[in-house]
Amino acid sequence: MENYKSVPFKLWEVSDLPTTKIVEQGTPSLSNAELLSIIVGKGTKDFNPVDISRMLLNMADNDLHRLKNLNVHELSKIHGISVATAKTLAACFELSRRINTQSPKEVAKINNSETAVKAFKEHWESWDVEHFYLMTLTRAHKVIRVRKISTGGMTGTVIDVRLILKAALEDKATSILVAHNHPSGNSAPSIADATITKKISDSAKLMDINLLDHIIMTEHHSYHSMADNGEMQNN
Repeated sequence: MENYKSVPFKLWEVSDLPTTKIVEQGTPSLSNAELLSIIVGKGTKDFNPVDISRMLLNMADNDLHRLKNLNVHELSKIHGISVATAKTLAACFELSRRINTQSPKEVAKINNSETAVKAFKEHWESWDVEHFYLMTLTRAHKVIRVRKISTGGMTGTVIDVRLILKAALEDKATSILVAHNHPSGNSAPSIADATITKKISDSAKLMDINLLDHIIMTEHHSYHSMADNGEMQNN
């Protein structure tokens, strides 16, 4: 590319810049060279990042499978690719390889309180203080997401129903489950637990979201399902 005149990014239309296109048009709109240019970052005095990326692709005969197998030493041979950038590229290629070889994680389906507890426990942070968690579900009762809503102390945590509904709406959930732990080891629900359950259930119904259960968990694997014990009937 000795006689090639590269146009500096500062002379490009903003809408044509890869960093603009990826936001406004999405990743599929970018060419391989444009995608690589975002990782490459800066150009040189003679070549902009897209042209440097084209050199990378030429090195691999425009074969992405060959490109991802290049090591840091080989990548850094390209003019404009520093060792630091070569390391970043190599890391991205390796992550891509791992994504392609890893089987997708099976989405859990909640059939009962036992499967719900198992799904919650995979995300539980600790048992020495009280945490309140939300699980959002599809219409088929498959888990969309499990997230922590709040953390308190040894005796309780403040629960903001608005945060629960906001999260459920963001996930486009049709049903939700909530759970919290009792650091004391006693899984029996308190009057406050019953009150907040009714408040969440009533508020969720206004959004056409169904609260299926409120589970109280303990560190020693015991739990109390308010649905199993008929305590959701009036909620």
